[in-house]
Amino acid sequence: MAPKNIILLLLILLIVSTMSKNVQSEPMSKYKKSISIKLNTDIFGLLNLLKDELPLTRQKIANSGFDLSNVNKYEWHDEYIAPKIMLMDGAILNYAKLITMNIEGGIDIFFIFRIKNKMITRQELESQLGTFVVSYGDGLVNNAVITYQRKIGESYIFATYTSEPPNILLNVSFSSIEPLEQ
Repeated sequence: MAPKNIILLLLILLIVSTMSKNVQSEPMSKYKKSISIKLNTDIFGLLNLLKDELPLTRQKIANSGFDLSNVNKYEWHDEYIAPKIMLMDGAILNYAKLITMNIEGGIDIFFIFRIKNKMITRQELESQLGTFVVSYGDGLVNNAVITYQRKIGESYIFATYTSEPPNILLNVSFSSIEPLEQ
């Protein structure tokens, strides 16, 4: 497995593990006031917009409606968060987090958000975004979730579902490389 794929897998496993342990908490509330943004789209409109924008950049994510604030700046990566987003279909997106890592030739983008107040089946997601397959290494951290992935070019979309009860979408994440400006 290539080093980039190993780093990506470890990052996904870390985030899924953290999200599983803190499902009821709001870990980022200490960084932002409890505000929310309303977008004039539904969950599938937003997911398709992000999919169509692949490879994602920080600017494309911001243009899609996420008000990103840098909360942690480290030597090898930065972390950004966005306030809760309310969509027209009642879906609520929280725990929106963007992690960027400087790599050779660009910036590795990993963007994740938790979906609340909306039951989305795998079949519904795939009818909108295309076929997903089980992600490599799934179940190493927590047997309570199953992560599926879809590769588009050099980018990935990940969808994490509960195992029991089955088929409840917890979060969606995107991974891509933002090329350095020429």
